Amino acid sequence: MRNIFQDRNFKKAVSLILLCMAVSCIACGKESSKESPTPTETPATEDWWAKVIQQNLSQDMTESSEEEKYFVKPVSVCKTVRLGDFEFSITAPKTIYRLSELQNGTDSIQTTLILRYVGEKESVVISSRDMPFAGLMAADSNRNWESGGSYDIEVHHTLKKGEEISFTKEYDEYSKKTTAAGYGMIAGIVDFTVLDEEGKRTDERYEYLLSVSYDVLG
Repeated sequence: MRNIFQDRNFKKAVSLILLCMAVSCIACGKESSKESPTPTETPATEDWWAKVIQQNLSQDMTESSEEEKYFVKPVSVCKTVRLGDFEFSITAPKTIYRLSELQNGTDSIQTTLILRYVGEKESVVISSRDMPFAGLMAADSNRNWESGGSYDIEVHHTLKKGEEISFTKEYDEYSKKTTAAGYGMIAGIVDFTVLDEEGKRTDERYEYLLSVSYDVLG
């Protein structure tokens, strides 16, 4: 399995995430040249990720009353961007976790990547690695991180109108290694090319990164 962050230290992994965010904010492809995709998040500044890692942005619940703690709910989140005739989404069922529950394995951080065809054709064929999701990375403010990628083989996927491809990642070991309350983020990258009726690559190639944040409370 090809890991796009494999054998690199934490700083290099962070640098790669920043580079991907800078390059991927405008999707490649013929369709995107006509209409740029509109992400659901504000464009990040160059040193944004570094600042997030350095700062602990979680709520300090140690001084909160029992009544206040009761109202802290694990809200879900979903971010979607339009890429030509496709929609790329990243979702997380929870964005607030308890440190003790992550460490003892009763809860774990997870996310799902979704690529959906929303065009007018009955079906379309795309080319990618074994999956169109090129990579996933999770990192928190306490220097705990994990990354992974797809197999380096070419596969063709046929998507009918309204059909989607999804991948869910549950960060079991990463969650157990959480050392303290703090702020974290999960980033996912999609990378694929649309094929023509003869199965040849077109100029419609899309590469994009989306991220969601979460909070761990002590």
